Amino acid sequence: MAGAKETPRQKMIGMMYLVLTAILALNVSKEILDAFVLVNDALGATNENFRSKTESQYAAFDNAKLLDEKKVRPNWEKARKIREESALFLEYISGMKKELVRETEGLTPEQADTIYLGNVEKKDDSNVPNYIMIGNSEDGSAGKAGELKNKIAAYRKFLESFIDEKDKDLVKISLNTNDPVQNQNNENWELYNFYNVPLAGIVTNLSCIENQIRKAESDVVEYLFKKVWDADVRFDTIAAKVIAPSSYVLLGDEYNAEVFLAAYNKTKNPQVLVGELTADGNGFNGSVDSIEVKSGTGMYKMKTTKEGLVKWGGQIVMTNSKGERRKYPFKSEYMVARPSATVSPTMMNVVYMGVPNPLSVSCPGVAGADVTVVPDQGNIVRSANGEFNVTPGRVGQMKVNVYAKINGETRTMGNITLRVMPLPSPIPGIGGKTTPLITKNELLAAYGPMAVYPEDFVYKNISAKVKSFKLSALLNGVPVTETSDNGLMTERMKDLIRRAGRTGTIFYFEEVKMVGPDGAPKTGNFFMKICN
Repeated sequence: MAGAKETPRQKMIGMMYLVLTAILALNVSKEILDAFVLVNDALGATNENFRSKTESQYAAFDNAKLLDEKKVRPNWEKARKIREESALFLEYISGMKKELVRETEGLTPEQADTIYLGNVEKKDDSNVPNYIMIGNSEDGSAGKAGELKNKIAAYRKFLESFIDEKDKDLVKISLNTNDPVQNQNNENWELYNFYNVPLAGIVTNLSCIENQIRKAESDVVEYLFKKVWDADVRFDTIAAKVIAPSSYVLLGDEYNAEVFLAAYNKTKNPQVLVGELTADGNGFNGSVDSIEVKSGTGMYKMKTTKEGLVKWGGQIVMTNSKGERRKYPFKSEYMVARPSATVSPTMMNVVYMGVPNPLSVSCPGVAGADVTVVPDQGNIVRSANGEFNVTPGRVGQMKVNVYAKINGETRTMGNITLRVMPLPSPIPGIGGKTTPLITKNELLAAYGPMAVYPEDFVYKNISAKVKSFKLSALLNGVPVTETSDNGLMTERMKDLIRRAGRTGTIFYFEEVKMVGPDGAPKTGNFFMKICN
């Protein structure tokens, strides 16, 4: 699980920020203000990178908990608390930035939520921001700066509570509210960062604090993860597996199978050895073969020469992060015989909600018309002899039982367990496009947004229905929004499009409500930029 370490680009952004802050008192020129906007944009990109990395860390924690609930849960719960507290703190700082822009520029809350810092006219204003951040106090304690300082200190103490005392020097939290050193003006932290600073500088300063919060969050979550998982064999993929003692069941016998989650590492394959295991499973009697491994799975192949029960086994050998080789013995068997029934779902034991899924069923020596398939949920329709379409009724598992009429009697021929998956989320777009460039005429000609499923999804002829959406844009510097309650473009929406320039205007389609064949509601957002 990679930590959120500072890259050379992030260091460069930090140096730019320090230089701009140092020369701010000398000259608040347009060039300096524009430079603050550029640094703020760069910090925004860096914050997004930190957010993405931290989400990956939380996802890794979730996977580890699935693999070892008892061991991972205590630190997983700590990480969950950090996630919640960090989100609240970041929301607080975002709200503070919006308040500063709103009060300084004289905007409505809605306008302040969407306006870009580069478009703010009063970027050089320091009076209103000074009143908000410092207040009527000489040391800043009566303004937002004092409140922010206390919250930073509390958040830092909150994160430190998850670090063992012996590890304090290993995990450095870069959130500092100490008063500046060698300060000729005798300024404290509040005055040094926010007193007599123009709006653009304060917003950039707050973005820098956001950056520090996200890095601290990532560092502590990484620390918690390593405390329970770093020394183990590392897995990055989980898949469902079905293991049966025998792949063939004679008529009248009971079929048994174990269904479980298996984990493997896509980039680091284990060694799989096949041979006759010793009684304790730690070694082998006689010769040993090493078989090919792909995506964590050993590809065992053996040519059958006679009917009967074949027993085999071996060891899976993995090397953990400490270089230790761990051995996992296994045993299995299979029956060499003519199969009594074959159930072949087109999608490799996966069927999807809301759509008919093709299923091929055959029994050697039995006519297709005499084969019956009965699922334990949903419904199934025969499309031809030996061919069926199954529509699941719920997500999870579906057991399909196969029966055949032989000599006037209905006999059980076997069964198979299918995984029932929800449909993937549809992708909204308009005018036949999901990419963000469209001509003005194409946008005007569209009846409304459409929703299609990903190109790599197996079923190509299904789509979702758009129930409602919002259309918003910035026209002549004024944000406008219109709502459609039926998924179709309204005349007011088309009027907004007509008022837009031929190129450059961006239209945002927000809260696009979609419903697919499975009946599951989905919400998406996208934007379209007018081009020639």
